[in-house]
Amino acid sequence: MSIRVVGVIGKPHGVKGFVTVRLYTDYPKSIIKGDILYTSPEGKDRLTVEMVMDGSRKDSILIKFLELADRNAAEQYRGQYLYRPEADSPHLETGQYWADDIPGCTVFEGDRFVGTVVQMLDLPANYVLSIDLEAGEAEKRKTKNILVPFIDVYIEKVNIGERKIILKKLPQYI
Repeated sequence: MSIRVVGVIGKPHGVKGFVTVRLYTDYPKSIIKGDILYTSPEGKDRLTVEMVMDGSRKDSILIKFLELADRNAAEQYRGQYLYRPEADSPHLETGQYWADDIPGCTVFEGDRFVGTVVQMLDLPANYVLSIDLEAGEAEKRKTKNILVPFIDVYIEKVNIGERKIILKKLPQYI
């Protein structure tokens, strides 16, 4: 089963088993009552969505799972990632991609190889690429890892099929 990250379970909310979920999806409305989500990429521990409530923040929602009867049960899941089968994910248009497709992509500035994306950080202002630099670049910059904001100023093209990201330029502060 091919599986995607939906979010991570945060602290319990109230005493009836609700949990906050920090979303890693741009499609929060695709999580509905009756959905089955998993707490492991292997799809072993399943949770059934009983109720979904919009949170006060744009990147989180409240979810009540059938399997979590109270706050104590909910607390046991704090910090666990939630996954769903890729087949249950919303369909993407051509040129769109998921944030979890980005790690592992090679990064180039023009034709020059810069490094490989290790992680895509979801920060309050925007996404940020954490890039492990190739040896020569790391030596030149005296660091093994750089952060590049995932915004139009720096990103020229993302080709998920080729697992390649082309930068317009590296940030000046690097």
